[in-house]
Amino acid sequence: WRRSHSIYIPPTWRKAPIITDQAPENYTVFPTDDIVLKCEAKGLPAPQYHWTKDGKDYDPSLDPRAVMNTTSGTIAFSTTGNGVSIRNYRGVYRCYAKNEYGTAISSNINLITESTPKWRKEAERRFVKEAGESLVLRCNPPSSM
Repeated sequence: WRRSHSIYIPPTWRKAPIITDQAPENYTVFPTDDIVLKCEAKGLPAPQYHWTKDGKDYDPSLDPRAVMNTTSGTIAFSTTGNGVSIRNYRGVYRCYAKNEYGTAISSNINLITESTPKWRKEAERRFVKEAGESLVLRCNPPSSM
């Protein structure tokens, strides 16, 4: 009499995507900054990503300065040193990670673009003191924007 042995092979678990990392909800950039809109998710099978900007579909492949990561939904915009106004990128972005088992949606990412801060020039003042005398220099920084 022969005894048979069987091996249990569990089914491959399928999972709807979940967002594991994303850009901050309020993201401020300046003209010298590159812009990185982070969106990472996990799921089985691996999710496909797409974005919206201001409620409309946004396709980063149509922007020559945008590159979407091949293994996540993260988009990097190269805007420094090429004369491109970062104002073109301001708006509310949202990332969608989708597979056949569901869709994960990031929080709204409000991309705020600021101009280079302008510092008012201080008048130069000369002080003459003898060695050993004390001197107090007042600092009056501009108020924050």
